Amino acid sequence: MVPTRRSLGRGMLAGLATVGLQAVFASSATVAQEQPRKGGTLVYALGGDPPHLNIAITSDLNAQQVATQIFSQVLRVDKDANVTGDLAESWTMSPDGLTYTFKIRSNVKWHDGRPLTAEDVRWALTEINMKYNPTASTSFATVDKMEAPDAATLIIRMKQPFPAFVPWSFVNQWIYPKHIYEGTDPRQNERNYRNPIGSGPFVFKEWVRGSHVMMERNPNYYKKDLPYLDRVVARFIPDHGSRVLALETGEIDYISIYGLPPSAVQGLSKKSDVSVITHRTRVNYGGIMAHMNLRNQYLQSKEVRQAIYTAINRDVLVERAAAGLAERASSPVSSLHKPWFNSEVAKKYPHDSKKAEALLDSAGFKRGADGKRFSVRISYARTDQGGALHSAAEIMREQLRDVGIDLVLDPKDYAVWMEGAHLKWDFDMSMGSYQTGPDPAIAVSRLYITRNIQKLMGRNLMGYSSAKVDEFFDVAEGELDLQKRIVMYHRVQDILTDDVPALWLWDRVSTLAHRNRVKGEIFCGAHLENIEAAWVVDGE
Repeated sequence: MVPTRRSLGRGMLAGLATVGLQAVFASSATVAQEQPRKGGTLVYALGGDPPHLNIAITSDLNAQQVATQIFSQVLRVDKDANVTGDLAESWTMSPDGLTYTFKIRSNVKWHDGRPLTAEDVRWALTEINMKYNPTASTSFATVDKMEAPDAATLIIRMKQPFPAFVPWSFVNQWIYPKHIYEGTDPRQNERNYRNPIGSGPFVFKEWVRGSHVMMERNPNYYKKDLPYLDRVVARFIPDHGSRVLALETGEIDYISIYGLPPSAVQGLSKKSDVSVITHRTRVNYGGIMAHMNLRNQYLQSKEVRQAIYTAINRDVLVERAAAGLAERASSPVSSLHKPWFNSEVAKKYPHDSKKAEALLDSAGFKRGADGKRFSVRISYARTDQGGALHSAAEIMREQLRDVGIDLVLDPKDYAVWMEGAHLKWDFDMSMGSYQTGPDPAIAVSRLYITRNIQKLMGRNLMGYSSAKVDEFFDVAEGELDLQKRIVMYHRVQDILTDDVPALWLWDRVSTLAHRNRVKGEIFCGAHLENIEAAWVVDGE
């Protein structure tokens, strides 16, 4: 049977003890009266089955929304950019910025009962994250070596100072057990697919393919009194309408920012038993972009890429595909991310079909007898962003048809799209949501630098290469003067927006919805919603 809140039983939701924590989701009138309650089950929706549960090697959203409940990080950053220790209870930096020392908690156990030590952290960072993590290719590039001189101490030595290293390099790095993964290919280890062993707030219980993943409270969790919930269930609901209906009827409690259809937000906002939460400056600063495969015979022309960007009306995409819950993008850096965003580039590429036609003619791609110039294929995950990407692709198809380009839509399951785009380079244009914060050195440069033209997740899948871009990113990475860094990142945006290796479509505004019975903190800093501090109450 597919778990729902009702099928899991009212007995699991009643008779709950209380402890103290501010209720972030409660209204201001009731915050003082809301106190966390132990027990109960929270059911949330995913767009489909994860490919696996090793999020140190993938940016698959379904995998992240499950595994973040099972695994731990060194540091954690909340939605307002506040930094707290997760496995690390304290950390220091040497005056020259070349040595970081982390004190690892001594009371942490893996879910199989073995103690977690600094050596586990060192090994997971160097042997999994630094080799395969989508953002580690840039965020850990200046690391020289790591040492674990004792069970509670991790020392990281740098090749050069890197001002973004703490905390931003740790936002998406995850700690997996050395005793499970050592001696194996971490991309193929069977624990990625069944019975994963973590150290986080919830312990893996079961994965029913096509149905759900269930996790139960970790009784040995290293944070006092957490988590509050007895269990969490991730249900797979691929259809957007069914997902929203399940929230409205109480079959599920929560839809994340990745699964909430923008078109449903207005209606849900009118429901008395549902809360819709929006955050504009989440530190990951996600953006929707379509990477262009510069190996394609048409897209290798800069004039063609400029023409496509000019032909697309991004204001229409924001209004219709994102239901107004976004900002028009114009750069590889989010327009919401101050002071890194270069506002001057926003003046480039106003929608102009006639100019786009002239650019295509100049590039040598005239209309044929049928009115078409050429065809290109756009691939994307059909369920991503609650279906907004599919809507955007349909709109873009009509806009490009006006200038003689036949845009062929290629929607896929999320895992299939990720593998095809990032590991096989099987695309003409590949549209998805990408993290661009919390610092350009962490999440922007990785997508454009030459050394990252690799068949790995979250790297330069376009085949784009510019010596000047490489130089600006390299120098800015180690610059300690903030204003000088800002100037360099503004300059690199000038170059990239001239070359247009990607279409920057809209900058995400993060919106989620939950039943009012859900209390506490869910909104986190990056892609991930860790619900260790959430609880549920009946009667709301």
